[in-house]
Amino acid sequence: MLPTTPSFERLALNRATFGARSVDEAYAQNIGWETWVNEQLSPPPGDDPAVAGLIANATLKIKYSAKSTADGGWGAVDEERPLTALNASPLALWDIYEQRNKTLPNKEVYRIAEEVVAAAWMRANHSAYQVRELMVDFWHNHFNVAITQSPAVATGTAAYDRDVIRPHVFGNFRDMLEANATSVSMLYYLDNAISKPAIPNENYARELLELHTLGEDVYFGQTDPASVTKYASGIAIGFTDEDVVQASRALSGWTVGSGSRLARFQQPVSSITNRYCTMVRPEPSWDKTSRPTQEIWTKVVRYWISQQDMTRRLSFCATKSADAYSVMRRRPTSSTRPPPHG
Repeated sequence: MLPTTPSFERLALNRATFGARSVDEAYAQNIGWETWVNEQLSPPPGDDPAVAGLIANATLKIKYSAKSTADGGWGAVDEERPLTALNASPLALWDIYEQRNKTLPNKEVYRIAEEVVAAAWMRANHSAYQVRELMVDFWHNHFNVAITQSPAVATGTAAYDRDVIRPHVFGNFRDMLEANATSVSMLYYLDNAISKPAIPNENYARELLELHTLGEDVYFGQTDPASVTKYASGIAIGFTDEDVVQASRALSGWTVGSGSRLARFQQPVSSITNRYCTMVRPEPSWDKTSRPTQEIWTKVVRYWISQQDMTRRLSFCATKSADAYSVMRRRPTSSTRPPPHG
């Protein structure tokens, strides 16, 4: 029978994992909460052995009928297949994309995304490093790409999860931002792969400023960019429609070939570089009170804790962000963890 009042460790684990078990509670009590947190924030590269074994031995059903095409078509398939796409190179994945509807059905393209989802479920259920898995989920939501939008986006999901999100979970945000911007899935999802300097596509630039970095609360519409309030560094506190246009010009030229980004970045004029690229590509000494820092931390805190006493906790994180995950060490006041996709 469970105790009437859950222990601090149980309350904390309910928020910091995908589900606390009695063995997890006992382990955290044995080593101490701060030690548990530090252990979670220093995971080894890759999966722990138990999870790696589960994924290596897992299979997923795939079934489709035979079909003839002008390029040869394909035979019928009905099998339990290992998760081979997870570790496939971008070139190998792109071969699948290029053969879709020729010698392979679209099911083989979307199979790539299905394997990523299956691995995510196994990691969420079984990984010893639960905080990493929660933050992988957070960053996938923050840098969302829709696998149903196009076969190209779906094709890139294995590399997106493996090479963009997971390696940067506890790393430098600027590094993650660039990895995300140059990933196959994001280049296709927000159309930057087809953006040209003369006729730039604004989709990615707008999402970059409005969702990925500065936030919609500091969008000033058609305001003159020169009139927007500046930080002491001279960087504007927000962005305007003109910022979106010029950022899209600065980022135009990144495209995709043979499954990886080509080095075709169009160098913008210096005035664009100085004003727009610097705004979203700060130095390592990025001001911890800057708008991007506040925007990202607000989302992190909302993900981790309930709405109870939210204002005080957000203020704490905004002013004490040098200790990045200090919020995890604070005693929770509710046994309810926010849902993974809340």
